[in-house]
Amino acid sequence: MIDQVSTIFPHKYSESELKTFSEQLFKLHCKIFAGVDKEAFEHYVVKSPASFTKIRILKSKGIWVGYVAVHYFTVHLEGRGIVVLRGEIGVLREYRKQINATKIVIHEALRCKLKNIGKKVMVLGCFVNPVMYYALAKLLYEIYPNYRRPTPIAVIRLMEKLAGIFHLEKVNEENPFVRRVGWQVREQLDEHRAAAHSNKSEILFFIQQNPCYNKGYGLEIIAPVTFANLFISFYNSIIVQLKPQWRYFKNLFEVSA
Repeated sequence: MIDQVSTIFPHKYSESELKTFSEQLFKLHCKIFAGVDKEAFEHYVVKSPASFTKIRILKSKGIWVGYVAVHYFTVHLEGRGIVVLRGEIGVLREYRKQINATKIVIHEALRCKLKNIGKKVMVLGCFVNPVMYYALAKLLYEIYPNYRRPTPIAVIRLMEKLAGIFHLEKVNEENPFVRRVGWQVREQLDEHRAAAHSNKSEILFFIQQNPCYNKGYGLEIIAPVTFANLFISFYNSIIVQLKPQWRYFKNLFEVSA
């Protein structure tokens, strides 16, 4: 099990320390993802041009088993500054169920919002894994694209502009949300089949939008970080946690009756 988490701030490291850290992290990364060389990995994760970067290293008995990187960017669109929260999460297959990706994203989004009161804050992702999209989309009230509602034209235009700023190349003109990322999850065949036959609306929507995700194509998503969105997401997470207990007591009552 994951029993230790270390937080690293790359800007505080010397060049030699950063090189050693980066090499060790890249070895872990290659066990989780394919399709990314060391130079690109360092650019996105360790030596990001972001104004703020934080990397959590997940450990099990001292062995690195996963990482969570968080970056803050400030971009200017139409004369207004927007804080964009981006990140990367990679965890070895046998430890993935121990990580609550949604909790991490919501926690970091709230932290970013509190540090940037009065500014517009957005989460921008490009998911290559349907499970990661499912984890967020089932709880976040406002996230685009999603199966519950069409994406407003203004949001599509914003996503197009942000994709251009972050060099997220469009795969084809038919779907504006699918981008060429290159990162390929080293998933097992049974995981791919399970996703394709899932009964989860969010996973089916992801696969419908991005059927070739295993080629390193990502589904671009955007979620505004507002206190309303965070509050509703937190409320939804409580409901999800209470559902198993509710089913238990409901079945118990029915049996007793």
